[in-house]
Amino acid sequence: MAGLRFETPKTFSMDPLAWQTAYLTGIEGLPWFCRRTNLNSTYAIERSIDESSRLSVIWPTKLHGPLLLSTTSLRRSDVPYDLGLELARGTIHRMRSQAFEWQRLGLRLSEEFLNRSAIALDRFLDAILSPPGEDHDKAVETAIENALYSNQLLCRGYTEQALLCRHQQEPRLSTLIGVQLPFAPIDQLTQFPILELSNTIGIPLEWSLIRKGSGKADYTVPDSQIAWARQRGLRVSGGPLISLQSQPLPEWLMLVEEPFEKLLEAVLEHVRDVVTRYRGKVHLWHVAAGLNAPTELRLTDEQALRLAVHAIQLVRSLDDRAAVIISVDQPWCEYLGAHQEAISPLHFVDALIRADLGLSGVGLEVNHNYWPNGTLPRDLLEFNRLIDQWSLLGLPLMLLMRQPLASQADRNANPKMGMVSSWFPFAHQALPKSGQPPVDVGVPTKINALSPDNAGPPAAADVLELMLAKQAVQGILWNQLSDAFPHQHPNAGLFGANGEKRPLVERWIQLRRDHLT
Repeated sequence: MAGLRFETPKTFSMDPLAWQTAYLTGIEGLPWFCRRTNLNSTYAIERSIDESSRLSVIWPTKLHGPLLLSTTSLRRSDVPYDLGLELARGTIHRMRSQAFEWQRLGLRLSEEFLNRSAIALDRFLDAILSPPGEDHDKAVETAIENALYSNQLLCRGYTEQALLCRHQQEPRLSTLIGVQLPFAPIDQLTQFPILELSNTIGIPLEWSLIRKGSGKADYTVPDSQIAWARQRGLRVSGGPLISLQSQPLPEWLMLVEEPFEKLLEAVLEHVRDVVTRYRGKVHLWHVAAGLNAPTELRLTDEQALRLAVHAIQLVRSLDDRAAVIISVDQPWCEYLGAHQEAISPLHFVDALIRADLGLSGVGLEVNHNYWPNGTLPRDLLEFNRLIDQWSLLGLPLMLLMRQPLASQADRNANPKMGMVSSWFPFAHQALPKSGQPPVDVGVPTKINALSPDNAGPPAAADVLELMLAKQAVQGILWNQLSDAFPHQHPNAGLFGANGEKRPLVERWIQLRRDHLT
């Protein structure tokens, strides 16, 4: 096993979960299966390939709270690397590289961005030249904070200018935007401003929801939801038809001798029944979700691909007019760092595209700031890089997103699903205004990571606005309308369990009024 070693300040306390989820990537950006150890303030991470690699790890920041940061490419060394310093180097490198690329394409950089990025670089150079100690640690942290703030300014500038360019070609964007409805009768959902939020709605059509208990199909809920949507002129996204992630598998499936063959048979029967029933009423079939990621059924790569191929072919044969997509879970593929035999989402989708099945697009399911089986928190620049990477496949993209919008107890959520924001305590840091001195660093204090006045991952509204600026993104669905109905991810509902409206709702409605049909 070859690997890298890192040193942290003696006073720094790494959250165990942060190091457990750290991973190494190579030139392709795909995580390798890693083994992680630590002794006191030294942290080691190993993999089977002896190549230069880049470390990604959750790091406490004042601007965004616990956030996934990355180093630049590092070669193997007998001397441990300074972890904070290398993360600062990697963060500044990301910022400067993206700024150069966008500036070359015509982006106008703001004076505030130029000032902040210069401060980040100056403080990084101070850290390099200073010996280990308090001044060194303070310089490292200040460099990281200013680089992250510069990233935020850079992305906001790009979003504003890119939207102006898009509107010159298309006064009202045709992007699909809306919410995924819970599996509940429509008369329980009409209290929510669905029409103000959506030009498209997602209708849950999973096998485990429609065929409960004895396996007999009950279409009462989707019938009512689809009829309501059609009466109001909304476009309908039906599905996912297949999802092995969010719902428990039937017990009988674990008892048969060949569970995959039985699964394939049952799923295709469900797909045939649903598509036949709603053909002509659904504009977009969301055929499968999350088949790339590990499940309790432990499908092989070949089995997951077979399931997807057969389902897509069946849908296409029954309805050749509607669009057909599949979605991948954890599109940054963090799970590869812990599962040696798993397939990357890019390779999974690329194999389906090469099979020429008539796939219309790809969905990226981002359960942001959740763990396990979620997406580690990232800044806006990483969301931009994700879309740029996936757009190389040449198919339209749809973002399917959740993110914590509150911090209270959520009795309807999966109790095993946690928020990464709770991993590190960190100090309150309001966004600095133009002309203020560099972001200062103080002593971290234990306060609620998602309190309204505190730092946290990039605002969901900022992510959504960035997605509207990206030509490749043709659809956005928020995957959780309300926390009042059973769900996996805590506090991701646009509305709370008691019906309270989350701040994202007003921003969402305003974005639709400003930009969309």
